[in-house]
Amino acid sequence: MSQTSRKQRIALLLAAALAAGAMSGCGAPRGNDAAPAGSEASSDAPKPGSKVIRIAHTYDPNSESGKGPHEWLEAGIARFVEENPEYRVEEEYYGMNEIDNKLMSDYKAGISHDLITVNTAQFAEQVASGGLKDMSPYFEGLSKEEQEDFTWLSDWDSYLDSEGKLRGIPYTLHTRVIAYNKDLFEAAGLDPDTPPQTMEELIEYAQKLTTDDVWGYGTFIGAGRATAEIAFSPYLWYFGGDLLDEEGNADFASEAGVQAAQFLYDLIYKYKVTPEWAVSGDYFTTIRDPFLNGQYAMCDGVGNFIFDELERAGMISGAATPSREAATNNIGFFLAPENSSRYVNGWAFSIAESCEDPEAAFKLMMCLYEPDIYQIGVGGFPVRKSMYDQDIYQGEFWDVWKESLAAGRALAPKSTTALQLCDAVAAAIQDCIIGKQPIQETLTRYEQEYNNQYGAGTH
Repeated sequence: MSQTSRKQRIALLLAAALAAGAMSGCGAPRGNDAAPAGSEASSDAPKPGSKVIRIAHTYDPNSESGKGPHEWLEAGIARFVEENPEYRVEEEYYGMNEIDNKLMSDYKAGISHDLITVNTAQFAEQVASGGLKDMSPYFEGLSKEEQEDFTWLSDWDSYLDSEGKLRGIPYTLHTRVIAYNKDLFEAAGLDPDTPPQTMEELIEYAQKLTTDDVWGYGTFIGAGRATAEIAFSPYLWYFGGDLLDEEGNADFASEAGVQAAQFLYDLIYKYKVTPEWAVSGDYFTTIRDPFLNGQYAMCDGVGNFIFDELERAGMISGAATPSREAATNNIGFFLAPENSSRYVNGWAFSIAESCEDPEAAFKLMMCLYEPDIYQIGVGGFPVRKSMYDQDIYQGEFWDVWKESLAAGRALAPKSTTALQLCDAVAAAIQDCIIGKQPIQETLTRYEQEYNNQYGAGTH
């Protein structure tokens, strides 16, 4: 999912006429430096566009995935400059897989930034680097109603540091569900409107759906962190386990971890409903493309971030740009087994510690959260709770996605080595499946190796 790595700054000279007084609007607290009504503007008042706020993000307007979210950014930036004409906004582009490491290295090198976007998978690492400013004073200046529109999230504490200071606010969420092909259900004699609910039904349906040309259950078990996100963790959670214990040590070799790994192994070798090539490739070649091509009857890990592709394939309609008319056509979505959780992640806004004008950066951020701006689309589900009261998110199509968001979990939200943890899990599962190594011993070995290098006692 990476974009071409490049950095460019484009000054958006959207300033209007001279305006006296302090910045206004966008849901942020007003300053106290506004000129009294009827007074003359000071001769040393800032000129239009003389102040600069930079926003670092990954939305390249020249890319297919970045075009839509960039329109949202443009609208929010225009709103901010309209209300604060003494400012101009410069964009800093980075590749999706490089931005966090680049921003952290810039902080150490003394290179400054203002408003930045952070991958929630690396948020704890960003906090630990010291490169994120405390946003609490600005957030607490919002109304109680506005604050509650964000703090409803079950993982809100993930955005607070150990002292309870707010270091970021998420702006887009991604979740995954199981998708299924209704035509293939009918061909197998299964009710296309009744997907499986229990573990037993999931296996039973997958076996009935598997033919010479179709695999009953697709998933990703490759050498990437999506193995932990999509394939392993949801079943680890279902069996009652977690990736880390309360002290912060890896705990995936637990009984629940062994059950989850055994289930993935059995999908390929016992039930024969998942192809052996599920252990190779990447998300696109192992999840998205085979499902779009009709090679999978059911497919785990299908996220809202591929709504565009599903619409172009005619599988859904009216969802890439959310609407009440959103509908599934020849596919459906569901969560299974019952009471299970799927992985949820996304992107957050933070203010760089090096930012010299954090109040303005916060106001720019809040412009991007304005309801009429926010509904343009952020490349994922919105964070503000009130957005889900809008008509565009009503209807049967959205129910499963809202359920997945409500029940969803982050992998290791407080860990600064979450990516290394995912790598350890993926390597262990690959050894179990490709190398057919004993599951308990293999998971234990990788768990110990991770704890020896990154466990709670090593910090």
